[in-house]
Amino acid sequence: LTGYTAVAIPAAKMSSAGKAEIEFTLQEEELFLIREAVRQSGAKELLYIEGSTACLNKNPEEIAACLKDAVETGGYDGIFLDIPQLKTQRAASLTRLIQELKGSLQDKLVYVMAEAPSQQGTRYDGYQYAALSKSADRVVLRMPLYEQVSSGTVAAPLEPLEEIYDMLRSMEDVDTD
Repeated sequence: LTGYTAVAIPAAKMSSAGKAEIEFTLQEEELFLIREAVRQSGAKELLYIEGSTACLNKNPEEIAACLKDAVETGGYDGIFLDIPQLKTQRAASLTRLIQELKGSLQDKLVYVMAEAPSQQGTRYDGYQYAALSKSADRVVLRMPLYEQVSSGTVAAPLEPLEEIYDMLRSMEDVDTD
């Protein structure tokens, strides 16, 4: 892990049933070993939490308080939140959650995963990239895989350059610092 500034530790999931709750998914011994390796590398430890779109049905303040508690109780340097495949109607909810989370975590890091704009395949337009980039410390884009195989050999790059270009061009209003 040498050379990394932050490492997301996939240790929890956010429950979408009832009230906002975090379910820890790693065994204590395994989590200890991963965190020790991150500490020795000098990187920041981010609690990676995955949630479903249904998690955004709850009050953003309640969700942020639950996430903040998980980060602080675990002694993490921040959070890496991943709510994949959002549609347009959820965009404002995610943005409000990230704003609330950044406000409550103050000096801790807030990273958020977002689906990259796509010209091909399924489009997930539930990410307000410019607003997220203003609230989060980092917005990490997930590109869909485009692997094409012919006779068992990869015949095309995983992410075509034109798709990457179109994604970057569509995000001209996003702060990239």
